[in-house]
Amino acid sequence: MADKKVTPLEPIVGYPEDFNWWNVGGVNYLTEVKNQHIPSYCGSCWAQGSTSALSDRIKIARGAAWPDINIAP
Repeated sequence: MADKKVTPLEPIVGYPEDFNWWNVGGVNYLTEVKNQHIPSYCGSCWAQGSTSALSDRIKIARGAAWPDINIAP
């Protein structure tokens, strides 16, 4: 193993320091925020998170067109 040379990764250039889908040129590409804890904790965080992420991806793909498509958990 000592004879193998490790090449460091190239630095990433051309990407913004930060990026947020909430404001891309003044447009919000995210769907509504869901609250799974009302009235009580139900353990469905995996379903809430998965469907919310899929709904966001659909909105992004549609160019933030109205109406929002919110997949039900």
